[in-house]
Amino acid sequence: MPAPGPNAPLRLPPMCIRCQTGRVAWSKPRVDVCYQCLPGGPFTPPPCTSCGSRETYFSQGLCVRCHPRGPEHLGSCIGCLAWGVYPQYRLTCWTCRTWRTRYPEGVCKYCGRFSRIGEQQACRLCLEQARLVQEPGRPLDLAAANSHGQQLFFANLVSKRPHLPGPRQSLAEPAPKRPSPPTRQPVRRRCLAPGTAVRRHT
Repeated sequence: MPAPGPNAPLRLPPMCIRCQTGRVAWSKPRVDVCYQCLPGGPFTPPPCTSCGSRETYFSQGLCVRCHPRGPEHLGSCIGCLAWGVYPQYRLTCWTCRTWRTRYPEGVCKYCGRFSRIGEQQACRLCLEQARLVQEPGRPLDLAAANSHGQQLFFANLVSKRPHLPGPRQSLAEPAPKRPSPPTRQPVRRRCLAPGTAVRRHT
């Protein structure tokens, strides 16, 4: 466990014992009520000591976005390190939540992280990196794709790449030519002698 101190992570503050809707105003020194329920109140909460917001105070001098345990505080997924997950979802993106029900914990063969390990002995971060640099029509090369690190991404925004049967056409290659239309032959005409009867089809 991390040692206590000014830089130690803040714990989730308890609920106000009076209204049971807000968090306690502060924890050190400890109080059991929020700013609305303080004796002599209600009082207006102070601005956030981190961003200066006055509308979304949470507890311990911080708002709901700046407090590490606030409901709107963004963090990185504990599974794939993707940015943009909330504490109420246990700091886990949607895909990694599925991985937690399917794959066991272990050490990734390619990056050495302790995480959920899939069928290819790789964590989800290494798998997504291999898919990112995968050439169309070729199998995944997890070792080569993760030899120089991984590209992080935003949570819940990874989309599947279309599967192509072969390599893409180079821009330098000329486009295939369309077949030319058939050549038309001119119709031969002749003049009839005066008085010659013309046969018409009915």
